[in-house]
Parts: sequence; structure tokens; C-alpha cells
Amino acid sequence: MKILIACLLLGPLPVKACESMDKGDWERVYEPDSLELCTSTEYEDHDAVGDDHEKYIAFPIETSDECGCTVTGMYKYLKIHHDAKRETAALVDFGYGECDGWAVKTLCAWGECDASVATMCKFALECGPNVQ
Repeated sequence: MKILIACLLLGPLPVKACESMDKGDWERVYEPDSLELCTSTEYEDHDAVGDDHEKYIAFPIETSDECGCTVTGMYKYLKIHHDAKRETAALVDFGYGECDGWAVKTLCAWGECDASVATMCKFALECGPNVQ
């Protein structure tokens, strides 16, 4: 799997800022409409992820003034094991600018987030078209 994200550690911030390639270069291997709903809420609340994870902003997070939804950006979560080894546990992708009210979660397997081994699902954001 190609390494698509190179992160920089900028001091003791709770969420570390990252350098990343242009998201336009990111190969999208799914469409949210084709994914099933997530059955677990793990990684859906960025602030609720435990201390045994490092949290990164892999692509800048942007919220639309039009609908109030996060419409672009990605979080990356690294699981910290007892031996201090870190591996990618999950990615949460907010899309490419559409106010569709969905985010896509990728649960990585053994640090690999490739679609052939990872599990992908979608979850509704509490904004825009999902607010009643």
C-alpha cells in the first residue's frame, strides 16, 4: 500500500497537524451511496477517541456555511500498542465538498486500510439534511 500521508508532529497538541498530498490526488475506491450504515459508533466522535490512540488531521477539515456540515477532510487514528508500536486503526473521510450529511469510516486491519482488507461503512453527520 502506498503511503499517502506524511504527518508532522507539531508540539504537544491533542490533534497533530499534518502535511498531506492534494486530496484531488487521493484515489477514491468507494461511493458513500454504495456503502452500508456503520453498526458501531467507534471513531465517529473525534473527541471521544481514547488515550490509546493518536489523532491526526490527514486532510484539512472544512465545514460548509450553507448546510453546517463538515464537507471535506479526513481524520486518521493510530492505535498505540503496549510496546509503543503504532498502526493505523481507522480513517474518517468527510468527502469532497458536498453537503450530503455523510462521512465514510474505514476500519483498518493490522494497520492496512486498503479496501481489500479494511471494512468501510458510512454514518450520518448531525447536520444539514440529517437534522430534523
